[in-house]
Order: sequence, then structure tokens, then C-alpha cells
Amino acid sequence: MKDKIMYITHETDVHGASKMLLCLIEKMQETYDIYVVVRGHGEIIDMLKKTKCHIFICPYYLDVEPYDKGNIISRIQWPIRVFRYLLIRNMLNYFSCKKIKKFVLENNITLIHSNSSSTFIGMKIAKMVNLPHIWHFREFLEEDFKLKPLVGWKNFYKMASTAKKIIVVSNSVLEKYSERIETDIVRVYDGVEISNDLERKSCYHKEINLLQVGVLSKGKGTDIALEAVYELNKMGLTNVELYLAGTGGVSFCQDIYEKICNNVHLLGYVEDLNKLRIDKNIDMELICSRSEAFGLVTVEAMAAGNPVLGANTAGTKELIVDHFNGLLFEQGNAKDLAKKIKELIYNPILRRELGKNGIETCKINFSVDKCIKITSEIYEEILRGRNENKKTRY
Repeated sequence: MKDKIMYITHETDVHGASKMLLCLIEKMQETYDIYVVVRGHGEIIDMLKKTKCHIFICPYYLDVEPYDKGNIISRIQWPIRVFRYLLIRNMLNYFSCKKIKKFVLENNITLIHSNSSSTFIGMKIAKMVNLPHIWHFREFLEEDFKLKPLVGWKNFYKMASTAKKIIVVSNSVLEKYSERIETDIVRVYDGVEISNDLERKSCYHKEINLLQVGVLSKGKGTDIALEAVYELNKMGLTNVELYLAGTGGVSFCQDIYEKICNNVHLLGYVEDLNKLRIDKNIDMELICSRSEAFGLVTVEAMAAGNPVLGANTAGTKELIVDHFNGLLFEQGNAKDLAKKIKELIYNPILRRELGKNGIETCKINFSVDKCIKITSEIYEEILRGRNENKKTRY
């Protein structure tokens, strides 16, 4: 009889964390029966149905909220957010926990795996039914999304310490939490499929096509990408086209967008990025995020053979070796990014070399098979220990 793994997902749309969860589910189904708790209807439901796993929809609130300590309005609003959470949302989450607990017991779940540090639901359910809990920290919270736990950081660390194992996606995240959380923490890089037959076009063509993937926001540095294109235009490089593949709008940087709107293409969410890369003949990809915990889009770009220009912070600088598999620029500095783009525009040989090295980097460090193998070993270790304890007890 197969062990039964229940994943807790915090997203209803499909972003980086959910893409990796879907990949994990697809691979793990060979060994385990898979159950997934989803907090609402959205694109992820359709994607999960394709995997034929068991889906349980149960609405719940996340346990983090936006907090910008440099913004006085955010600081004033924070006590109100905490009060609302403690008085209403935490109570509603309690009833959701009761429903999920019943689901867990009815289906004889053997292990719970939370896919984000933004929800405590998995931790609470595991405690209720005395099951091992794996907590996947795919984000910093504060540094990347300006989010803060509504119970405060000290209580968050205590809760995290109850997990049987915490998986973090980069050394940068590991460094943040290793001295604060008292349980076993292991770094497992996310992985991607390496395509050996991705069609590549010539580096020599009229336009220079840039791609940025991710939600359009300041946190992802959409404004920096736009400003860099504007700087290139001022240098006379008016043939640079920027493709933005992600949900959201550009109202937060409308002024700069209007100056270069003819060079910018808002694509919305794109499911098949490799097809986009081929169809639009993408030359390079931009990672302008304020602080990526890992950066799945960075690795996906490398796997596709595209040179990546990334901000020199957190997980991004962990993935990109400057002038080997990409270029690093000073985070938040659009002029520096423009300078690095210009360097690659006039050096197609370097572009090809960076792309080639990016593919090799992915094969060695970021293959999905390696990610799945390590995660499977973690499951086996925990489940084996649980079964041995059961035998000892009886």
C-alpha cells in the first residue's frame, strides 16, 4: 500500500511555487498517493486535475500580510491587520483546520507537506493529527514580498521549529533561518526539465528582444526593466523590444511606460514560455527582482539557452556566475542594467557562450530529477522513522 502525501498550496493561480509543486506531484505519483488542499478556485485547479491527484478545496486565509517598515501608512495599518487576523481570520482558519483534519483522517494521510511559509495551516493540521510535517520555504517573505507573519517573527520561528523538516530553496534562505529555527533545515534547489531540442535562431537579426517573466510589480523590478529600455533608447538603441510575460499592469510606473510603450509588449500570463522564446526570438532575459529567494524563471531561462541579466541580490546572485552563465547588475540601477544589455547587444559571441554555459549549469545543479531525488529521500527518511516508531510503540 502506498503512503499518502497531502500538499498544502497557498496559490490559486500558477506562479513559480505552484509550478514546482505541480512538477513534484507529477513525479511523486509513481511512489505515493497524492492529495492536495487548495484554498480557492483558480487556474491551479485545472492544472491539478491534469495530474489526476485528489483535490480538496477548503478556503482559508494566509497568515502573513504586507508590511513596509519604511512606510508610515503601513506601520499605522499593521495593528489593524493583526487585530482583524486574531479576531476573525484566525478563527475562520480554525474551522478550516477542522474540515481538513476530517479529510486527513478519512483518507489516512501519512505526511503533510506545506508548499509555502505564508500559511500555517499545514503545521496546525499536523499537530492536530500527530503527523510529520514538511514545510517548504520558497520565499523570504520580508525581503522579496514585504510580508510579515501576523503572529510576529518570534512566534513564526517557534511554529516553524515544530516541523519535522524544513526545505529551503537556496543558500540565501538557509542563511536567514538557520540561526532562528530549531529544527532540521535542508537546501534543495528547484529543478527544471532540460530540453535538448529547443530550436534556436540566429543571434544576428534586426531587433534585440528582451524577456522578463513574472508578476508585473516593483518587487519584481518591472519598473527597472522599463527604465533600462528607456536608457537604451537614449543611447540610440531604439530597436530593443521588451516582452513582459506576467499578470498585472504597469500603473505603478506609467510615466516611464508611456515614454517607451512602442517598445514594450504586455503579454499577460504565458503558459508555454519556451514557445514564446522561439516565436519572439528572445535574445536575453531579465531578472530585476528586489530579492529572489531562488528564481525559477532564472533557471528556466538558462535551461532554454538564453543569457540572463540578473540583479546582484539574494538567490539571483547565487544562480548567476557573472560573465559565465549570465551577467549581474546592481539591483535597482537601470543605467547599470542598460549598460550590461548594451554589452551583450554588441557581443553575440558572448551571448551564445553565456547561453551554452547556462544549459550546462542547469544540467549539473538544477535538473528536476535531482530535485525530486533529494525530496524523495527526505520523504523516505521521515516515513521510515515514523513506521519504526509505530512498531516500537506496539
